[in-house]
Amino acid sequence: MFKPAKEQERFQPLDQYRQYPFDDDGIPLKDFGGALGWQREPILPLYYAQAYRKAWLATGDVAMRRGLERMLEWLKTQLATVGPPDAQGLTLYTYYDYLPYVRSPWICGMNAGRLLELYLDLYADGWGGPYRELAAGLVDGLLVPAEQGGILESTPAGGLVFEEFGRTRPLLWSLNGHASVVVSLQRFHERFPGPRLTAVLDAATASVLETLELFDVPEGTGGSKVRLYGFGLVRLRPELRTTRALALIHAIALHYPNDPSLMIPLGDSAGDHHSGWSVLDTDTAGFGPPQRIGGRAGRPLGGDEGKPYGILRVAMTDNIAAGEAVQIGLIYHAPTTAVIVEFHPDRDGRYHRLGTAPTTGNAWSLATLTLPGDRLSRCFGNVVPGGHPYHVMNTDYLDSLHRIRPHSRLAEMAARWRARIPAAEHGGRHSDDQGG
Repeated sequence: MFKPAKEQERFQPLDQYRQYPFDDDGIPLKDFGGALGWQREPILPLYYAQAYRKAWLATGDVAMRRGLERMLEWLKTQLATVGPPDAQGLTLYTYYDYLPYVRSPWICGMNAGRLLELYLDLYADGWGGPYRELAAGLVDGLLVPAEQGGILESTPAGGLVFEEFGRTRPLLWSLNGHASVVVSLQRFHERFPGPRLTAVLDAATASVLETLELFDVPEGTGGSKVRLYGFGLVRLRPELRTTRALALIHAIALHYPNDPSLMIPLGDSAGDHHSGWSVLDTDTAGFGPPQRIGGRAGRPLGGDEGKPYGILRVAMTDNIAAGEAVQIGLIYHAPTTAVIVEFHPDRDGRYHRLGTAPTTGNAWSLATLTLPGDRLSRCFGNVVPGGHPYHVMNTDYLDSLHRIRPHSRLAEMAARWRARIPAAEHGGRHSDDQGG
């Protein structure tokens, strides 16, 4: 954990960013609270660099030039390669966990896009060809498919999605994070046009059009949604507490009515984390190490008095129409005790009991339980009010996409969302606009 510098005035401050102190190396810090505390968040040096550059060009103040160079030097140390050896690009990783559904390091497409824009500006200012090459490298990094370590995903309808938080299944992506990358790529395309980026920009806009109604909310509720997926917890616990014959959990499958299924392979998993889910193993909740019975592995549940149940964090879609449900399949081995399956958060913020998987004797079995979609109505969708910065950003980005690839649907939705923003709240891109 980094600490703020004791003598702030050693480095040139900027009025608009005074809430972010410098560390002893002159790098701005953001307070994430809790155990994380003050951290180097890549987006902050980016915004400082942009502001220092603007001030340097306007005033010629040498201190502003020094600040810009300091930020550029640090940002360059954060660049890393991504992708296969024959098609590598550059990216900007974040190296700490502050979101419940990612693990370090993870790629923030918004940060990488903003950095390539900064490099484009420096190239235009006459700082030399290397900055053009760095910008091109970041473009290549953004176009690395997710299966090869990047964040670019294909949709079933042929669109492209810049997945903001890294390789979850089903897709977890935010409208503002995705659109920010598109805007950054458009800036590069305007200066260095080519058929590859033309096709990417077309497909990335098409993916928004495919799903735009999922970001919308009913009239009267105001605002919009900021992402298509949220996360919930599935809790498994034995009906009877016994150490004589444990229940073993081989896998859980979540079958969505409108999206790809999610398989959680507990028994054969090498670790406690898989794309789109993770096993929570705290002082009061967890699974034992895998055991094998009849050629199939499972993780024991409820045998330890200190860990009476197992909890999984799972990706949950809000793309569920009225009356639809998620089917949860449990592959398990429970000789003497049934397994109770619960979901959190219910619409009242508590665990909801989905049902009980019966005892299986000495056989492995499949139990199917139903999670009604209306139980998720207040948990997923991340509705934000009209004056919230995320709604303002969503609206601004729809306008930006409409300028890049004009479409009546984008213009219509942007106008509708714009009407929900209080007059004093309109803004644009700013320092806390990370996706999510």
